[in-house]
Amino acid sequence: MKTAVETIFVGKDRRYNRRFLQMCTHYLIDPVACTPASGWEKGQVKNQVGLVRERFFTPRLRFKTLD
Repeated sequence: MKTAVETIFVGKDRRYNRRFLQMCTHYLIDPVACTPASGWEKGQVKNQVGLVRERFFTPRLRFKTLD
């Protein structure tokens, strides 16, 4: 699969690659395209990545008792 998007239309309308759509239906994902010219979307994505890193890759503290 070369690229996920074949054609970009106005707004968030896209024509996706056939194999990408097959993968999305397999994993029950609805693809949502971002608009690269919008500056607010980059920060939103970076915040989500940071949240995932913090929740999944930070070791949890373990104690034998609550005291």
